[in-house]
Amino acid sequence: MNQATCTFLGTVGAPTVSWSSSSLTDDTVTLTGPWSAGTGRTLLVMNCETTDGTVVTTTSRLWDVFDPSTVRYVRAGASGLNDGLTAATPMPDLQNAIDQLDALPCATSCAVLVTNGTYSQAAAYRLRANVSLYGSYSTDFSTRNPGSFGSVLTRSGCAAVNPATCSTVTADATITGTTRISGFDIVAGTGSDSSAAMQTLGCPVILANRLRGGSGDNDSQGLLIAGAPCLINIYANVIEGGSSPNNSVGLYLTADAAVNVENNVIVGGSNALATGTAVFLFGVTGSKFIANNIILGGAVNEAGGIQLAGTGSTTGIFHNTIVAGTAASSSSHGIIVTPADTLVKIRSNHIEARGAASSCMTESGGVPTLQLDLHPQQLPRLLHAVLRFRSGGYHRRPDAEHP
Repeated sequence: MNQATCTFLGTVGAPTVSWSSSSLTDDTVTLTGPWSAGTGRTLLVMNCETTDGTVVTTTSRLWDVFDPSTVRYVRAGASGLNDGLTAATPMPDLQNAIDQLDALPCATSCAVLVTNGTYSQAAAYRLRANVSLYGSYSTDFSTRNPGSFGSVLTRSGCAAVNPATCSTVTADATITGTTRISGFDIVAGTGSDSSAAMQTLGCPVILANRLRGGSGDNDSQGLLIAGAPCLINIYANVIEGGSSPNNSVGLYLTADAAVNVENNVIVGGSNALATGTAVFLFGVTGSKFIANNIILGGAVNEAGGIQLAGTGSTTGIFHNTIVAGTAASSSSHGIIVTPADTLVKIRSNHIEARGAASSCMTESGGVPTLQLDLHPQQLPRLLHAVLRFRSGGYHRRPDAEHP
Protein backbone atom coordinates (compact mmCIF):
# COMPACT_ATOMS: atom_id res chain seq x y z
CA MET A 1 0.00 0.00 0.00
CA ASN A 2 1.18 3.52 -0.78
CA GLN A 3 0.92 5.07 2.72
CA ALA A 4 1.01 8.67 1.49
CA THR A 5 -2.22 8.31 -0.48
CA CYS A 6 -4.45 7.35 2.45
CA THR A 7 -6.76 9.84 4.16
CA PHE A 8 -8.33 9.24 7.59
CA LEU A 9 -11.36 11.34 8.48
CA GLY A 10 -14.30 11.27 10.87
CA THR A 11 -15.74 12.45 14.15
CA VAL A 12 -14.17 9.71 16.24
CA GLY A 13 -10.94 11.73 16.47
CA ALA A 14 -7.52 11.93 14.82
CA PRO A 15 -6.04 8.42 14.91
CA THR A 16 -2.43 7.41 15.32
CA VAL A 17 -1.58 5.37 12.22
CA SER A 18 0.78 2.39 12.30
CA TRP A 19 1.60 0.32 9.22
CA SER A 20 2.84 -3.27 9.22
CA SER A 21 3.39 -6.08 6.74
CA SER A 22 2.13 -9.66 6.61
CA SER A 23 1.74 -11.15 3.11
CA LEU A 24 2.60 -7.90 1.33
CA THR A 25 4.48 -4.76 2.24
CA ASP A 26 2.34 -2.33 4.28
CA ASP A 27 -0.83 -4.39 3.84
CA THR A 28 -2.08 -3.77 7.40
CA VAL A 29 -2.91 -0.51 9.13
CA THR A 30 -3.63 -0.16 12.86
CA LEU A 31 -5.44 2.92 14.12
CA THR A 32 -5.32 3.90 17.78
CA GLY A 33 -6.92 6.76 19.74
CA PRO A 34 -7.50 8.64 21.92
CA TRP A 35 -11.06 8.62 20.60
CA SER A 36 -13.68 11.30 21.07
CA ALA A 37 -16.52 10.02 23.28
CA GLY A 38 -20.08 10.14 21.97
CA THR A 39 -22.72 8.25 20.00
CA GLY A 40 -22.59 7.84 16.23
CA ARG A 41 -18.86 8.55 15.85
CA THR A 42 -17.54 7.96 12.35
CA LEU A 43 -14.21 6.89 10.85
CA LEU A 44 -13.50 6.96 7.11
CA VAL A 45 -10.46 5.51 5.36
CA MET A 46 -10.28 7.07 1.89
CA ASN A 47 -8.21 7.22 -1.31
CA CYS A 48 -5.69 4.51 -0.41
CA GLU A 49 -3.75 3.30 -3.46
CA THR A 50 -1.76 0.15 -4.00
CA THR A 51 1.75 0.43 -5.37
CA ASP A 52 0.42 -0.04 -8.91
CA GLY A 53 -1.98 2.91 -8.52
CA THR A 54 -5.21 0.98 -7.88
CA VAL A 55 -7.55 2.91 -5.59
CA VAL A 56 -8.96 0.81 -2.74
CA THR A 57 -12.67 1.22 -1.98
CA THR A 58 -13.46 3.73 0.77
CA THR A 59 -14.11 2.09 4.14
CA SER A 60 -16.25 3.59 6.88
CA ARG A 61 -17.16 2.59 10.43
CA LEU A 62 -19.74 3.91 12.89
CA TRP A 63 -19.11 3.59 16.63
CA ASP A 64 -20.50 4.64 19.96
CA VAL A 65 -17.53 5.61 22.14
CA PHE A 66 -17.68 5.97 25.93
CA ASP A 67 -15.21 6.85 28.65
CA PRO A 68 -15.01 3.98 31.21
CA SER A 69 -16.14 6.30 34.00
CA THR A 70 -19.41 6.95 32.14
CA VAL A 71 -20.40 3.29 31.78
CA ARG A 72 -22.43 1.11 34.15
CA TYR A 73 -22.88 -2.67 33.95
CA VAL A 74 -26.18 -4.38 34.82
CA ARG A 75 -26.94 -8.09 35.18
CA ALA A 76 -30.18 -9.66 36.39
CA GLY A 77 -29.68 -11.43 39.72
CA ALA A 78 -26.33 -9.78 40.50
CA SER A 79 -25.47 -8.78 44.07
CA GLY A 80 -27.01 -5.55 45.27
CA LEU A 81 -23.63 -4.75 46.87
CA ASN A 82 -21.92 -4.45 43.47
CA ASP A 83 -21.11 -0.95 42.23
CA GLY A 84 -21.71 -1.59 38.51
CA LEU A 85 -18.45 0.11 37.54
CA THR A 86 -16.91 -2.91 35.81
CA ALA A 87 -18.03 -6.04 33.99
CA ALA A 88 -16.85 -8.04 37.02
CA THR A 89 -19.09 -6.09 39.44
CA PRO A 90 -22.43 -5.58 37.66
CA MET A 91 -25.37 -4.13 39.57
CA PRO A 92 -28.87 -5.68 39.40
CA ASP A 93 -31.00 -2.52 39.19
CA LEU A 94 -31.29 -0.98 35.71
CA GLN A 95 -33.05 2.23 36.79
CA ASN A 96 -30.46 2.80 39.52
CA ALA A 97 -27.69 2.53 36.93
CA ILE A 98 -29.46 5.05 34.69
CA ASP A 99 -29.97 7.49 37.56
CA GLN A 100 -26.34 7.20 38.71
CA LEU A 101 -25.09 8.27 35.31
CA ASP A 102 -27.69 11.03 35.10
CA ALA A 103 -26.32 12.43 38.37
CA LEU A 104 -22.73 12.74 37.07
CA PRO A 105 -24.11 14.56 35.00
CA CYS A 106 -23.68 13.13 31.51
CA ALA A 107 -22.54 16.18 29.57
CA THR A 108 -22.12 14.28 26.29
CA SER A 109 -22.75 10.54 26.44
CA CYS A 110 -22.97 7.71 28.97
CA ALA A 111 -24.00 4.07 28.59
CA VAL A 112 -25.64 1.28 30.54
CA LEU A 113 -24.70 -2.21 29.32
CA VAL A 114 -27.28 -4.86 30.18
CA THR A 115 -26.99 -8.64 30.03
CA ASN A 116 -29.64 -11.07 28.85
CA GLY A 117 -32.33 -11.70 31.46
CA THR A 118 -35.66 -10.34 32.69
CA TYR A 119 -35.90 -7.00 34.50
CA SER A 120 -39.12 -5.83 36.13
CA GLN A 121 -40.26 -2.99 38.37
CA ALA A 122 -43.55 -1.40 39.39
CA ALA A 123 -42.79 2.02 37.89
CA ALA A 124 -41.85 2.80 34.31
CA TYR A 125 -38.20 2.70 33.30
CA ARG A 126 -37.31 6.35 32.69
CA LEU A 127 -34.70 7.29 30.11
CA ARG A 128 -32.36 10.16 31.00
CA ALA A 129 -30.66 12.72 28.78
CA ASN A 130 -27.44 11.44 27.19
CA VAL A 131 -27.69 8.03 28.90
CA SER A 132 -27.94 5.24 26.31
CA LEU A 133 -29.07 1.68 27.04
CA TYR A 134 -27.55 -1.32 25.24
CA GLY A 135 -29.13 -4.71 25.93
CA SER A 136 -28.54 -8.34 24.95
CA TYR A 137 -25.02 -8.78 26.32
CA SER A 138 -23.74 -12.17 27.37
CA THR A 139 -23.38 -12.82 31.11
CA ASP A 140 -19.72 -11.77 31.12
CA PHE A 141 -20.28 -8.81 28.72
CA SER A 142 -17.85 -10.31 26.19
CA THR A 143 -20.38 -10.51 23.34
CA ARG A 144 -23.59 -8.79 22.29
CA ASN A 145 -26.41 -9.86 19.98
CA PRO A 146 -29.00 -7.04 19.87
CA GLY A 147 -31.18 -8.93 17.40
CA SER A 148 -31.88 -11.62 20.00
CA PHE A 149 -33.78 -9.11 22.20
CA GLY A 150 -32.37 -11.04 25.17
CA SER A 151 -32.82 -8.26 27.75
CA VAL A 152 -36.52 -8.25 28.66
CA LEU A 153 -38.10 -5.22 30.36
CA THR A 154 -41.51 -5.61 32.00
CA ARG A 155 -43.67 -3.49 34.30
CA SER A 156 -45.71 -4.85 37.18
CA GLY A 157 -47.37 -1.68 38.46
CA CYS A 158 -50.17 -0.99 35.98
CA ALA A 159 -53.48 -0.25 37.72
CA ALA A 160 -56.89 -1.12 36.33
CA VAL A 161 -57.65 2.55 35.65
CA ASN A 162 -54.79 4.93 34.85
CA PRO A 163 -54.94 8.67 34.19
CA ALA A 164 -52.68 8.04 31.22
CA THR A 165 -51.25 5.16 29.23
CA CYS A 166 -49.35 2.70 31.40
CA SER A 167 -45.96 2.37 29.67
CA THR A 168 -43.00 0.15 30.49
CA VAL A 169 -40.36 2.61 29.17
CA THR A 170 -40.81 6.39 29.05
CA ALA A 171 -38.75 9.30 27.70
CA ASP A 172 -39.53 12.92 28.55
CA ALA A 173 -38.99 16.01 26.40
CA THR A 174 -35.35 16.42 27.52
CA ILE A 175 -34.33 13.30 25.60
CA THR A 176 -32.61 13.91 22.24
CA GLY A 177 -30.79 11.82 19.66
CA THR A 178 -27.77 11.49 21.97
CA THR A 179 -29.81 8.92 23.93
CA ARG A 180 -30.19 5.47 22.39
CA ILE A 181 -32.04 2.34 23.39
CA SER A 182 -31.07 -0.87 21.64
CA GLY A 183 -31.29 -4.62 22.09
CA PHE A 184 -34.32 -4.91 24.40
CA ASP A 185 -37.59 -6.82 24.43
CA ILE A 186 -39.94 -4.25 25.99
CA VAL A 187 -43.25 -5.72 27.12
CA ALA A 188 -46.23 -3.55 28.08
CA GLY A 189 -47.78 -4.15 31.50
CA THR A 190 -51.10 -5.89 32.06
CA GLY A 191 -54.22 -4.93 33.99
CA SER A 192 -54.54 -1.41 32.55
CA ASP A 193 -57.20 0.23 30.38
CA SER A 194 -54.44 1.58 28.13
CA SER A 195 -50.95 0.15 27.80
CA ALA A 196 -47.84 0.69 25.69
CA ALA A 197 -44.42 -0.88 25.56
CA MET A 198 -42.73 2.52 25.17
CA GLN A 199 -43.97 6.10 25.29
CA THR A 200 -41.84 9.09 24.38
CA LEU A 201 -42.22 12.85 24.62
CA GLY A 202 -38.62 13.25 23.45
CA CYS A 203 -36.46 11.99 20.61
CA PRO A 204 -34.28 9.00 21.51
CA VAL A 205 -32.82 6.79 18.81
CA ILE A 206 -34.84 3.55 18.97
CA LEU A 207 -32.72 0.83 17.37
CA ALA A 208 -33.08 -2.96 17.16
CA ASN A 209 -35.68 -3.57 19.88
CA ARG A 210 -38.86 -5.58 20.16
CA LEU A 211 -41.73 -3.42 21.46
CA ARG A 212 -44.83 -5.38 22.47
CA GLY A 213 -48.07 -3.57 23.26
CA GLY A 214 -50.29 -4.88 26.04
CA SER A 215 -53.87 -6.05 26.43
CA GLY A 216 -55.52 -2.80 27.55
CA ASP A 217 -59.33 -2.86 27.47
CA ASN A 218 -59.44 0.51 25.68
CA ASP A 219 -56.28 0.47 23.59
CA SER A 220 -52.71 -0.75 23.31
CA GLN A 221 -49.60 0.44 21.47
CA GLY A 222 -46.13 -0.85 20.79
CA LEU A 223 -44.61 2.65 20.50
CA LEU A 224 -46.54 5.79 21.46
CA ILE A 225 -45.02 9.15 20.43
CA ALA A 226 -46.70 12.12 22.12
CA GLY A 227 -45.27 15.64 22.09
CA ALA A 228 -41.79 15.03 20.70
CA PRO A 229 -40.06 18.35 19.86
CA CYS A 230 -37.44 17.00 17.44
CA LEU A 231 -36.61 14.27 14.93
CA ILE A 232 -37.07 10.66 16.06
CA ASN A 233 -35.11 7.88 14.34
CA ILE A 234 -36.73 4.44 14.55
CA TYR A 235 -34.62 1.71 12.94
CA ALA A 236 -34.64 -2.11 12.72
CA ASN A 237 -37.24 -2.80 15.41
CA VAL A 238 -40.10 -5.26 15.72
CA ILE A 239 -43.09 -3.19 16.91
CA GLU A 240 -46.35 -4.94 17.86
CA GLY A 241 -49.61 -3.21 18.73
CA GLY A 242 -50.68 -5.79 21.29
CA SER A 243 -53.89 -7.63 22.02
CA SER A 244 -56.40 -4.97 23.09
CA PRO A 245 -59.94 -6.12 22.18
CA ASN A 246 -60.79 -2.54 21.15
CA ASN A 247 -57.99 -0.59 19.39
CA SER A 248 -54.38 -1.57 18.90
CA VAL A 249 -51.65 0.32 17.05
CA GLY A 250 -48.05 -0.69 16.41
CA LEU A 251 -46.55 2.80 15.95
CA TYR A 252 -48.85 5.61 17.12
CA LEU A 253 -47.77 9.22 16.54
CA THR A 254 -50.08 11.72 18.23
CA ALA A 255 -47.80 14.76 18.27
CA ASP A 256 -46.00 17.31 16.09
CA ALA A 257 -42.92 15.14 15.63
CA ALA A 258 -40.78 14.48 12.60
CA VAL A 259 -39.91 10.80 12.27
CA ASN A 260 -37.70 8.50 10.23
CA VAL A 261 -39.11 4.97 10.30
CA GLU A 262 -36.86 2.53 8.44
CA ASN A 263 -36.25 -1.22 8.23
CA ASN A 264 -38.78 -2.20 10.91
CA VAL A 265 -41.42 -4.91 11.16
CA ILE A 266 -44.61 -3.23 12.45
CA VAL A 267 -47.79 -5.14 13.33
CA GLY A 268 -51.14 -3.56 14.19
CA GLY A 269 -52.48 -6.13 16.63
CA SER A 270 -53.45 -9.71 17.38
CA ASN A 271 -56.97 -9.66 18.85
CA ALA A 272 -59.59 -10.90 16.38
CA LEU A 273 -62.17 -8.48 17.84
CA ALA A 274 -60.07 -5.32 17.54
CA THR A 275 -59.45 -2.52 15.11
CA GLY A 276 -55.73 -2.77 14.44
CA THR A 277 -53.47 -0.31 12.59
CA ALA A 278 -49.76 -0.88 12.09
CA VAL A 279 -48.79 2.81 11.69
CA PHE A 280 -51.04 5.72 12.69
CA LEU A 281 -49.66 9.25 12.12
CA PHE A 282 -51.60 12.18 13.51
CA GLY A 283 -49.04 14.99 13.92
CA VAL A 284 -49.73 18.55 12.80
CA THR A 285 -46.26 19.49 11.54
CA GLY A 286 -42.97 17.80 10.80
CA SER A 287 -41.98 15.46 7.99
CA LYS A 288 -42.59 11.72 8.17
CA PHE A 289 -40.34 9.32 6.26
CA ILE A 290 -41.46 5.67 6.21
CA ALA A 291 -39.24 3.40 4.12
CA ASN A 292 -38.20 -0.22 3.70
CA ASN A 293 -40.50 -1.59 6.40
CA ILE A 294 -42.71 -4.66 6.60
CA ILE A 295 -46.09 -3.30 7.74
CA LEU A 296 -48.86 -5.71 8.75
CA GLY A 297 -52.34 -4.79 9.91
CA GLY A 298 -52.49 -8.03 11.86
CA ALA A 299 -55.02 -10.74 12.62
CA VAL A 300 -57.74 -8.30 13.69
CA ASN A 301 -61.35 -7.58 12.71
CA GLU A 302 -60.73 -4.22 11.00
CA ALA A 303 -57.16 -3.79 9.77
CA GLY A 304 -55.11 -0.90 8.47
CA GLY A 305 -51.52 -0.82 7.27
CA ILE A 306 -50.81 2.94 7.45
CA GLN A 307 -53.30 5.64 8.40
CA LEU A 308 -52.36 9.27 7.76
CA ALA A 309 -54.46 11.69 9.79
CA GLY A 310 -52.08 14.64 10.10
CA THR A 311 -52.26 18.20 8.81
CA GLY A 312 -49.61 20.42 7.32
CA SER A 313 -46.90 17.78 7.08
CA THR A 314 -44.90 16.15 4.30
CA THR A 315 -45.10 12.37 4.36
CA GLY A 316 -43.02 9.98 2.26
CA ILE A 317 -43.96 6.29 2.09
CA PHE A 318 -41.32 4.47 0.04
CA HIS A 319 -40.38 0.83 -0.69
CA ASN A 320 -42.50 -0.79 2.03
CA THR A 321 -44.30 -4.12 2.02
CA ILE A 322 -47.79 -3.39 3.36
CA VAL A 323 -50.25 -6.21 4.05
CA ALA A 324 -53.50 -5.08 5.66
CA GLY A 325 -55.51 -7.72 7.46
CA THR A 326 -56.04 -11.42 6.91
CA ALA A 327 -58.70 -13.43 5.11
CA ALA A 328 -60.75 -13.41 8.33
CA SER A 329 -60.77 -9.60 8.62
CA SER A 330 -64.13 -7.91 8.03
CA SER A 331 -62.37 -5.01 6.30
CA SER A 332 -58.85 -3.85 5.57
CA HIS A 333 -57.06 -0.95 3.90
CA GLY A 334 -53.39 -0.82 2.95
CA ILE A 335 -53.06 2.98 3.23
CA ILE A 336 -55.75 5.31 4.54
CA VAL A 337 -55.25 9.01 3.76
CA THR A 338 -57.31 11.36 5.89
CA PRO A 339 -57.29 14.72 4.05
CA ALA A 340 -55.25 17.84 4.80
CA ASP A 341 -51.67 16.59 4.62
CA THR A 342 -49.81 19.16 2.50
CA LEU A 343 -47.99 16.53 0.44
CA VAL A 344 -48.14 12.76 0.58
CA LYS A 345 -45.67 10.82 -1.59
CA ILE A 346 -46.44 7.11 -1.94
CA ARG A 347 -43.86 5.42 -4.14
CA SER A 348 -42.72 1.92 -5.02
CA ASN A 349 -44.56 -0.01 -2.31
CA HIS A 350 -45.97 -3.52 -2.39
CA ILE A 351 -49.52 -3.20 -1.03
CA GLU A 352 -52.04 -5.97 -0.32
CA ALA A 353 -55.48 -5.71 1.27
CA ARG A 354 -57.26 -8.79 2.54
CA GLY A 355 -60.71 -9.39 3.95
CA ALA A 356 -64.36 -9.18 2.91
CA ALA A 357 -64.23 -5.43 2.19
CA SER A 358 -60.83 -4.04 1.34
CA SER A 359 -58.78 -1.56 -0.67
CA CYS A 360 -55.09 -1.05 -1.20
CA MET A 361 -55.41 2.74 -0.81
CA THR A 362 -58.34 4.86 0.25
CA GLU A 363 -59.07 8.46 1.19
CA SER A 364 -61.59 9.28 3.89
CA GLY A 365 -63.22 12.54 4.94
CA GLY A 366 -64.92 15.39 3.16
CA VAL A 367 -61.93 17.54 2.16
CA PRO A 368 -59.46 16.32 -0.47
CA THR A 369 -55.80 15.85 0.25
CA LEU A 370 -53.94 18.91 -1.04
CA GLN A 371 -51.48 16.83 -3.04
CA LEU A 372 -51.23 13.06 -3.27
CA ASP A 373 -48.29 11.88 -5.37
CA LEU A 374 -48.55 8.22 -6.42
CA HIS A 375 -45.55 6.59 -8.09
CA PRO A 376 -45.52 2.95 -9.31
CA GLN A 377 -46.86 0.53 -6.71
CA GLN A 378 -47.29 -3.22 -6.76
CA LEU A 379 -50.97 -3.90 -6.04
CA PRO A 380 -51.36 -7.66 -6.45
CA ARG A 381 -54.56 -8.18 -4.47
CA LEU A 382 -57.24 -5.88 -5.79
CA LEU A 383 -60.51 -7.39 -4.53
CA HIS A 384 -63.15 -4.63 -4.78
CA ALA A 385 -61.04 -1.58 -5.56
CA VAL A 386 -57.40 -0.71 -5.87
CA LEU A 387 -57.79 3.03 -5.39
CA ARG A 388 -60.87 4.40 -3.72
CA PHE A 389 -61.22 8.11 -3.02
CA ARG A 390 -64.43 9.55 -1.67
CA SER A 391 -63.59 13.13 -2.54
CA GLY A 392 -61.09 15.21 -4.42
CA GLY A 393 -58.47 13.79 -6.69
CA TYR A 394 -54.98 12.48 -6.81
CA HIS A 395 -51.89 12.81 -8.95
CA ARG A 396 -50.87 9.60 -10.67
CA ARG A 397 -47.67 9.66 -12.67
CA PRO A 398 -47.95 8.64 -16.36
CA ASP A 399 -45.43 5.83 -15.86
CA ALA A 400 -47.30 4.36 -12.89
CA GLU A 401 -48.01 0.66 -12.98
CA HIS A 402 -51.56 -0.13 -14.11
CA PRO A 403 -53.62 -2.66 -12.14
